[in-house]
Amino acid sequence: MQIHSANGYLIDQFLQPCTNLRTDDYGGSLDNRLRFLKEVIEAVLSVVPAEKVWIRFSPNGAFGEMGHENSCQTFDAAIQLAAKYKLGCIEVMDGLTFGFHEKDVPYDLERVRKNVLIGNTDKENPTAVMGNVGHTLESANKEIGSGNADFISFGRPYMSNPDLPERFAQGIELASPPQYEDWWTKETEDGYTTFPRATPE
Repeated sequence: MQIHSANGYLIDQFLQPCTNLRTDDYGGSLDNRLRFLKEVIEAVLSVVPAEKVWIRFSPNGAFGEMGHENSCQTFDAAIQLAAKYKLGCIEVMDGLTFGFHEKDVPYDLERVRKNVLIGNTDKENPTAVMGNVGHTLESANKEIGSGNADFISFGRPYMSNPDLPERFAQGIELASPPQYEDWWTKETEDGYTTFPRATPE
């Protein structure tokens, strides 16, 4: 299972001082802002083995009016904390094509890997790193080949390319991305689940 700690959702709101204005034990200092994340991880691990738990962060994201001047420091600490629990994988939305807050430097996968290794030094039970957002086949292979990531996930390209792995493997050109209305506001399946395959079933 995956803990969603990204995109301005609840855990992300606790992590970031732009939304966490609390004055109790869950707000103010970085340690306090990490408290809710820590408690969520521990609650999940009380019923699910660590190797089957993944977590997702969006240190670059502007969605939900997120982002602040010390963003990198916050997510260094959050990723190190998550890695200490030897989770199966930490997924980070490192790409900038879904919106970048521009309030700190971009958070890249090399930095993710460094912080995961700081958090989990157990070579027999490593925590994997996954990148996400705006990647191409070339950038995915580059990040994996450099050792910065173990996986790269693709989301929106699948909408207009239901056979995305086959297109990658066979060098077939990708279909144009879907219109915003197709995947965000449309109430019918047309243009959402009806994109054709380039390869046979």
